[in-house]
Amino acid sequence: MEKEEKPLEKKKGRGGRKPKPPQDLASEEIKFRVTEKDYKKLDDWFRQSAYRHKSEMYHDLMFHQKLALRDSTNVLLATEMQHLVREIKAIGTNYNQVVKKINSLTDGRPVPPEVAKLVELTAQLGKAQSEFHALLLQLREKWLQG
Repeated sequence: MEKEEKPLEKKKGRGGRKPKPPQDLASEEIKFRVTEKDYKKLDDWFRQSAYRHKSEMYHDLMFHQKLALRDSTNVLLATEMQHLVREIKAIGTNYNQVVKKINSLTDGRPVPPEVAKLVELTAQLGKAQSEFHALLLQLREKWLQG
């Protein structure tokens, strides 16, 4: 009884990312020293940046690409905008409820409490809209400068 030899099959990969072509592999290593002051400056830039690794940031700095910094004011402005949008939606919902109540009363006589509430909500809506508009102007100026 002879054992039959099976031809060797190519092992299949387990998936994942395709390997980079040889010309794109970073094979050379560069080392250099900096002063403590410069290191702190680079470290501060890294903390303010959106980079995950310092080597990526250093590579971009060395090859004159723009350094992408995170801006905490944008986060604060976006949070404030979300708050204002929620507030405007809530005021609009209340406004619609009051208008429906007024429209449902068809006997022709005025309804003072609802009308007073409508005037109050209209004033709140105007104030919130003014704040929202001012915030949008700030964002526009910031984005046009950057």
